[in-house]
Amino acid sequence: MSIINVTPQQLRAAADVQEKIQELQEQLNQLLNGELPAHVAVEAPEPATKPKGKRTFSAKTRAKMAAAQKARWAAKLGVKEQAPLATSTAKPEPKPKKRKLSPEGLAAIRAGVAKRMAKKRGVKKAAQGISIAKHGAKKKPVTEAKLKAVAKARSARWAKVRAAKDNVSF
Repeated sequence: MSIINVTPQQLRAAADVQEKIQELQEQLNQLLNGELPAHVAVEAPEPATKPKGKRTFSAKTRAKMAAAQKARWAAKLGVKEQAPLATSTAKPEPKPKKRKLSPEGLAAIRAGVAKRMAKKRGVKKAAQGISIAKHGAKKKPVTEAKLKAVAKARSARWAKVRAAKDNVSF
């Protein structure tokens, strides 16, 4: 509701309410021994807020949290509760020794690498006239006569394509 549409009766009622508020404010100030002046409006105090930042826990709390987490993991993994580490006098188990590759295993790896490289080189040599099949078996080398026959057939096919293009009218 805007102030333009307010009737005189509503304005008078609002003024009466305002007067009552001022009277109550004066009474409150008298109860508080006049600590607050009458013209100062009383506002609700703002709630105290902590400065935002990283929360810190005491060392004792962190130790409790760590123990609880270890207990949860132990329960999940089905491990019985262990003695605290600080009171334990037993030596930790030594790490298992590093496994070494046997000479036979190393030879097998090197042979496999050599085989793959030979196969890769075989693909390059196939373009030069030497080819190796998928499984390493050698095929007959392509002769010069065979290459000339393939080139002649290719030329004949392209000649047909060009002739067909020339005969097509749009």
